[in-house]
Amino acid sequence: DEVASFDADNNKVTTRAGEEVPYDFMVVATGMEYHYEWIKGLTEDDIGKNGISSVYLSDLEKGTADGGSITWEWFEALKEAAASGKKPTAIYTQPSTAIKCGGAPQKILFLSADHLRKDDLGADFIFTTSKSKLFKHPEFDEALHKVQDGYDTITNKFRHNLVAIDVNNKVATFEETYEIKGEYDEDLEEYDMSEETRMVDMSYDFIHIVPPMGASQALVDSTLGWQKGSAKGWLEVDQYTLQHRRYDNVFGIGDVCGIPLCRTGGSARHQGPIVVGNLVAALEGKPLKGKFDGYTVCPIKTEYGQILMAEFNYEGVAPTIPFLNPAEPRFFWWAFDLYQLKPMYWYLMLKGWF
Repeated sequence: DEVASFDADNNKVTTRAGEEVPYDFMVVATGMEYHYEWIKGLTEDDIGKNGISSVYLSDLEKGTADGGSITWEWFEALKEAAASGKKPTAIYTQPSTAIKCGGAPQKILFLSADHLRKDDLGADFIFTTSKSKLFKHPEFDEALHKVQDGYDTITNKFRHNLVAIDVNNKVATFEETYEIKGEYDEDLEEYDMSEETRMVDMSYDFIHIVPPMGASQALVDSTLGWQKGSAKGWLEVDQYTLQHRRYDNVFGIGDVCGIPLCRTGGSARHQGPIVVGNLVAALEGKPLKGKFDGYTVCPIKTEYGQILMAEFNYEGVAPTIPFLNPAEPRFFWWAFDLYQLKPMYWYLMLKGWF
């Protein structure tokens, strides 16, 4: 079963089966949902057909996650097309919404490009993002541009958000946001700048789509979410204590939290002890001493055998191993991800030991 509605004013939730469950304290960990349907012309059934892939494709009801295998088949189809003599066009998208694992769109770009490079093949790779840069922090942004330079023809289309797709004719439509220079303000000694949008069509042979994402509808419809601002709809918690800002008996953890960070498993791991400690303190009527520092980690696979481990928090870059340059891709992190992360997840993280 799952929560269908929240009634925070009366301290109860209602499940999809219709059961009302009262609570004294509540931890909200509803994560985020994928919305392929927010892209006009696209359905989940289109993934895996007509050159379309999405590593995120999954079905929580069935307990399946087919995105990985579909994307591998997409890699192989892209290589086959590149080997045929005609240079294919491959588009990779990153939506305007918050997403799980902010580095994933670029991981797919680099891994597919490296898959072709190993056989001396190439494609016209186009990376589209609603952002104005590859990464928020300059150190990682510069490093990722250098990685791109090692591949065949990667073109960045910044401030481009996928809004529609013609799956049969292989045309993707993006909303591009751009700036218009106005009149010069002599007092401010600068030009007035305004933003406008226009629709841009791009033809493709292959496209990897990262779906728009959002909080669960139950949360969006409740009083628990932010009511306005960039975090509207996400759980309104204090970014340090992870306690709700209006309901003292509610805490949040993970992707659902409307706080300034990327949504990653590494963040949730660091949040866990904070939430537990502060929840116990709240139960005992004591001050909340636990403070989440905003730790986030995005392990970006830049090629097979190399990972750029982008670690940062509210203050800036925050590497776990300070003497290693965090902006340099390394085999060390690849080996860690391949051999250590899975046992750490199952036997340490989920048991609360790490």
